[in-house]
Amino acid sequence: MFDPLKDERSFANSDFRFLPMSRFDMLCEANFYSALLAELKKDMKTRNADLQKVLDTKVVYFTEYDLAKFLLSQRIVPN
Repeated sequence: MFDPLKDERSFANSDFRFLPMSRFDMLCEANFYSALLAELKKDMKTRNADLQKVLDTKVVYFTEYDLAKFLLSQRIVPN
């Protein structure tokens, strides 16, 4: 999932380029749901890192961005 999103060139050469979303939009969503999966696995360090990646996209118009900001503010200590 993340390989086609790693940089603009990879994205441009992937089938994702046909979707009506930018690379950063997709990174925002992919990292958010990766964070939820990490939390489910009790891997809070990865969860927090993935949530930070969501914020790093600066895709402020997605709900996932707001949820990532909220979840990071909860101060869950990494294991």
